[in-house]
Amino acid sequence: MRELTPRGRLLRDAAIYTPLFLACMGILIWMTLDAGARAPVGMVLLAGMAFLFGYQSLQSLRDLRERPLSITGAISRRWTKRDAFVSKSYYITVDRAIYRIPVQIYLDLLVRDEVGIVAYPHTGTVLSVERLSRPEPEEPAPTAGSKGRLRNLRTARLSAPARKSEPATLAEGAAVPDETPPPAG
Repeated sequence: MRELTPRGRLLRDAAIYTPLFLACMGILIWMTLDAGARAPVGMVLLAGMAFLFGYQSLQSLRDLRERPLSITGAISRRWTKRDAFVSKSYYITVDRAIYRIPVQIYLDLLVRDEVGIVAYPHTGTVLSVERLSRPEPEEPAPTAGSKGRLRNLRTARLSAPARKSEPATLAEGAAVPDETPPPAG
């Protein structure tokens, strides 16, 4: 099966969601006029489905009339998601807008990369993505010596009574003297 063009995906979405929206609205109107008092739960569910189908249908129909926009910005987030447990989709966020992109492009992009995207404005259907620049990687923050981390991990594993009975050790291996109060007197 060959891959659809972006405009072909818009046409496919409009062809799928517009009849579903019209069917849901027709049944909802019929239920309102005929048997509205007997099925309020069904009407609410049908109204919700009509809203979802209508939203998707209208966005696709609006994009069919619009020209694609060119957006430039830094990627603020990138992630993957399984759609309906069947296919894996790849997403990026640029200027608070979400775009679904092909896997080949997704693997080449990182967060904070500056990209140029050509996409339809309402559905976010992407025509092309181009990486414009990649920022230099930042130096990792200096870390504390290993003795602090080792001490934290050791003490996190021990319960409070076990910590009191076992002497703490320094990185060099010397035992820390037990701090007991001096004898009274």
